[in-house]
This record gives sequence, structure tokens and C-alpha cells, in this order.
Amino acid sequence: MLVALILSIAAQTAPSTTSASTPPPSTARASIELLSALSAQGTTSNVDTALTSWLGVRVGGVNTDQGGLFFGGDGTVSVGVENAGTADVAYGRVPALLEGRGLVGARLRRGFVGLGGYGYGGAGVGLGAATITVFDKIESRGFVTTTIRAGIGAETSLGPVMLRLETGAGVRDLRFEIHGSAALGVRW
Repeated sequence: MLVALILSIAAQTAPSTTSASTPPPSTARASIELLSALSAQGTTSNVDTALTSWLGVRVGGVNTDQGGLFFGGDGTVSVGVENAGTADVAYGRVPALLEGRGLVGARLRRGFVGLGGYGYGGAGVGLGAATITVFDKIESRGFVTTTIRAGIGAETSLGPVMLRLETGAGVRDLRFEIHGSAALGVRW
């Protein structure tokens, strides 16, 4: 009963949230993007640096406040192709990755035009297939892939259409990796 009395008094003395100076509540926005990315991994032997080309689809939601700051998250499904080695000893991998990320940044909008910058961090897991060639012998295997990444990005938008450019670094399959991507999509 004492708790009910305290809550009743607090509700009567709390400032009104309907005043004209109170900013509007956050608005949720969704987006879908097609992305192309390139990542370079450090080597685990004397084989050249492994380059992976990625194609994917990213779906996200961002909550923005009146000041232009935003936070949110997105998820990406992507497939990569990687080849490394020499003519005698080589390997090829085709990883498929599901990655989730969090984003924090700032965005300026003037009419239909927008410009923003953000930081991101995330983790992913996936499956893939690999072929290993040693001289004339070829073996195929399945594998599990994991990644942890962080980086920065810039975006520009014209109405609902947006373009994002990102660069970042992290660890994929216990090897250092740098990563860059370009994505074209729509936000509503």
C-alpha cells in the first residue's frame, strides 16, 4: 500500500510529457541492401594473402532521434569465393556467412538528401566447402567459419535510396582480416 501511495504521488508531480519542448519519440526505420565486399586475410603458412570476394543481402533496422544520432542493427547473409596458393599447391573456399551487427552514428538530412557516418561491430557464423589441390590430387571438405569485425562506414542517401561504404578489421577463422564493402539499398 505504501508503494502504491508513492507511485501515485510521483505520477501527480512528474512533469508532463506532452509539452511543446519535448522532442518526438524515436522513429524506427528498416532497410534492405545488396552488398559487394572484399576481405584479405593474413596467412597461416607461406601461401599468399587470401582474398575473399563476397556478395550478399543486408536487412536492418535503425532507430533515429531528433538530433540526428542513430543506433540500430542489421543482419547480412553473404557468400564468398576465395582462392589462394600456387599452381602445384592451392586451395579454394566458398564460405556462406550469417552476420549480425550493431551500429552507432550520426546522420544529417536536408530535404531528400542525407549524409552520415557510423561505427559498427558484429559477429558471424557460417558453413562452407573447400577444395585442396596438391599437385594432381584434389580433396573436398566442408568447414565452419566464424568472424568478429569492427569498423567505420559512411552513407549517403537521396530519398529512400542509400549508398554505404565501409572499412573494418577483425578475425575470421582465427586469422586477422581487413574488410571493405559497398552496399546499395533502400530505407523506409
